[in-house]
Amino acid sequence: MSTVMMLRVVTVVGALAVLAGGARADDDADSLAGPKIAAKDAEKRTIVRRDFQGKLERLDERPEIAAVRLLPLDEATRAAVDKIIAERAVTVSQITLENYEAFVRMQAAFQGGAPATAEARQERLAIVRELREIAKPLFEPPLVETLGKVMPSEHAEELRAMVAEYREAITASEAAERARQSGDEAMTGEKTMEADEREATTQRAGRRAARGERMRRLIDEQIYEVRQVGREMARSFQNFVADKQQKGEELYAMVEATPEQRAKIDAILRADGEGAAIMPTEAQRRERFQKILAVLTPEQRRKFMDAYRK
Repeated sequence: MSTVMMLRVVTVVGALAVLAGGARADDDADSLAGPKIAAKDAEKRTIVRRDFQGKLERLDERPEIAAVRLLPLDEATRAAVDKIIAERAVTVSQITLENYEAFVRMQAAFQGGAPATAEARQERLAIVRELREIAKPLFEPPLVETLGKVMPSEHAEELRAMVAEYREAITASEAAERARQSGDEAMTGEKTMEADEREATTQRAGRRAARGERMRRLIDEQIYEVRQVGREMARSFQNFVADKQQKGEELYAMVEATPEQRAKIDAILRADGEGAAIMPTEAQRRERFQKILAVLTPEQRRKFMDAYRK
């Protein structure tokens, strides 16, 4: 599905929904739900899973949510936990849509692995700072602590342990991959180095590694949390797009829009740019609404109004 098509589908519903009294607030409370993870035994619950080759399997949801599902909570505690998760889903959706352009920049910055230049690294750091500022409610307080406050202390401790184990597994896996890549690069240049030069280089590298170990761990944890929030935002946006795509297709089918009408509506929705296409202002909604109505025939407008009056 092309970007243009996605944006057209996402926004046509919002533009036409003025007739129905405004856009409906999306409830993404289930956006963080995923397949249940069964604990191997009652003594050691874990969300760390590995495939047959020993490779870590990444979760498709927040590790806190996967972990809390394994805990034997009573009905009242489970209801309190579900309320926190549902409220967070709404917050994630709101922050993502209200800061769409920053979200897109973040996605672009974190694609393709580690930055190759100092300038690119600085750019990524700036984006991370921006994300942490606009998405502060998703970072502070940590979700694991928010969930832990509404459950018995023994369950809260087990939750923290499962989440910490998963975080350490992720950071260790990424560190091993960096080491492998560094090793491959070193092997490429090793053939041209004298033995004493290689030894000196190795010693210097060892000292630098020792000095930077604590800093690297801190950075890894920060990157881990930024990526977790980024994935939450991505899942929320995907759910938003899928929901609007379905509603858009239902709308087009209801009014029996022709290919020519779709093309005209697409041009109207693209006029103000991608950011406005995702989160238009009220004035933009009304302006687009009038322009789109002009594209529809009287019979199509009647069908649309009859459908939303029921």
